[in-house]
Order: sequence, then C-alpha cells, then structure tokens
Amino acid sequence: MSDTSTTTYRTPLLSKRPGICGGDWCVEGTRIRRQDVRAQARLLGWRHVRDAYPHLSDEAVAFCLARFRRDA
Repeated sequence: MSDTSTTTYRTPLLSKRPGICGGDWCVEGTRIRRQDVRAQARLLGWRHVRDAYPHLSDEAVAFCLARFRRDA
C-alpha cells in the first residue's frame, strides 16, 4: 500500500498538494480553492469571481466550475 500523504496531483489548471489548503484542489500556482471559486460564482456570479481574482484566466475559472460539477 502506498503512502498518498505526500502525493501531489495536477491537471493543466488545478493542483492538489498535502498541507496546502487542507489538501483541496486549488488553481495551479495559487492557494485559491476550486470550491471557493464555485461558491462565489454560484452566489455572486461570474463577474464577481472575475473582479475578486483578476489574475485568473477565464479558462481557469471555467475549468474550476466544470471540474467541480463533474466531481460532485
């Protein structure tokens, strides 16, 4: 049995690392959790997410939302 506590997972725009944001999926290169992006988009709309995180690409935000729906 392998120890996954030190395993890092990556997709093109998301990463999951032990000890970073509780091991939750984050936008690659940030500590912005994908569930936070989804919650803000759901409650306040896409425009709010873009205003709150102007350094994230539209592609990264869309990927967070798509991944979350697929994994839910």
